[in-house]
Amino acid sequence: MNNIYPNSGPTSGVTDVIVEGKGFQYVQHYTAADLSDDELQDQKRLDENEVLTQQLAADTSTARCRFGTPANYAIVDAQILSYERMVCRAPQDFTPKEGQKFPLDVPFSIAFSNDEFDPWIDTSHKFRFYEQPIVLKSEPAEVEVGTISEVLVFADENTEFFDPVMINKPIAVGEEGNAPLQVGGVGGIMCRFGRFGETQGIFINETIVKCVTPAVEDDPDSIYRETVRLTVAMNG
Repeated sequence: MNNIYPNSGPTSGVTDVIVEGKGFQYVQHYTAADLSDDELQDQKRLDENEVLTQQLAADTSTARCRFGTPANYAIVDAQILSYERMVCRAPQDFTPKEGQKFPLDVPFSIAFSNDEFDPWIDTSHKFRFYEQPIVLKSEPAEVEVGTISEVLVFADENTEFFDPVMINKPIAVGEEGNAPLQVGGVGGIMCRFGRFGETQGIFINETIVKCVTPAVEDDPDSIYRETVRLTVAMNG
């Protein structure tokens, strides 16, 4: 297992975690002699000595992700997507042990077999659970269309921002559907300005995050005034 994205998520809401690595599928080789009569009928042009190759997905009924330690954990089902990718949904009911509080970093592991023998593949990857900060206000409240401006975002007094973990965000390369993925370490805070897009945010302190307004593709002269919703994601 090489990477998980995102590597953090709120205790409320839905976070689908993409796991990247190798060996999430296996390849089986067999000859015509291994096929049933019905299968041979489907392969009329098959020579008896020709070797067929069929890629079979691993048994997704036992593919799972575990968030936490053996003493305190949550297990969820996973879905195999390809030889190099699988996905699982972070649990919403993870509870810290006594003396712990959010944000909380916990070990992340995966398994592909039942629990008769210890199936968990331990890695150095961790997943952070956190309580979603509530945005109270932003300053300035409006900026001129077409200009790149800094915007300070303030959290409600009952919630707080935190210094995010670095993430390895998959980036598609090329136009083909089977294009490889590249990853690059970036900060986890993203600011979204409605339909105008998102930019990376900067953690200032527990109550303030600094955002930068995105470049506007539309002709600024075609926009007199427009109100958009500003949201902040702590996990990219």
